[in-house]
Amino acid sequence: MAAPILDLDKLVDRPTVVIDGKEYWLLTPDILPPLDSHHFHHMWQRTSELMEKADLTDDEKAELGALPNRMCRLVLPEAPDAVHEALTDRKRMVVIGVASRTFFVRSPLTPQAGHATEAASPSTGANGSRA
Repeated sequence: MAAPILDLDKLVDRPTVVIDGKEYWLLTPDILPPLDSHHFHHMWQRTSELMEKADLTDDEKAELGALPNRMCRLVLPEAPDAVHEALTDRKRMVVIGVASRTFFVRSPLTPQAGHATEAASPSTGANGSRA
């Protein structure tokens, strides 16, 4: 029998996070539902926006306080509520930072939105004229 062309069971090693001696899978974009991935990106952007502001309203302070917990629960869904509640915001931010590295790395097989692939891009030459 020929070797399989693709073995999805061996495709990706699942990253884990150890909390109090127990391992939990860190969800990555390849297994996270697209809508959850979308939410993660928007929460990441919103956190960045709020962190850049010099003065926050009371509502923005509450929002910024809640975002790390929401993001951490999104990428560590197997961890029970008690585990999430025991995490400090600093630990949540570390988990989110590790998760973000998996979310914002693009596959070389997937061109970024709005960018042509190298094969499809016309040559512009040194003077900007097209060949």
